[in-house]
Amino acid sequence: MTTQLECAVISKWYENARRVRYFHIPNDTQAINEYLDSGQQVIRKYSVDSAHDVYLTEYNVLLETMCDTLIPSNWRQLCSDNITKILIRLRALAYTKEEILLTQTLSKEHKTLEKYFV
Repeated sequence: MTTQLECAVISKWYENARRVRYFHIPNDTQAINEYLDSGQQVIRKYSVDSAHDVYLTEYNVLLETMCDTLIPSNWRQLCSDNITKILIRLRALAYTKEEILLTQTLSKEHKTLEKYFV
């Protein structure tokens, strides 16, 4: 059963994701760090097993933001820089061939899209 504290941790993570994705506070460079930090809190609260899902979600949020041409270019660049951190974390968790292949595919996707949108 999920406690109120666990719900609060997840809610904070989702709220931070929205702040990053929709650029709620212009020039708030700490928003991305707060988002990634709140993801770490979710992982600590639930277990390392949830880390893969958390990192994939963070990757997708940052990638979508990086590719959104309505978002200022400096924000898209920050998102791209932080995708690299997430990919490093995902590589550290990759043990099976499928997981290793997934991290390589995500890395290629990021590099390709970065050329067009950043």
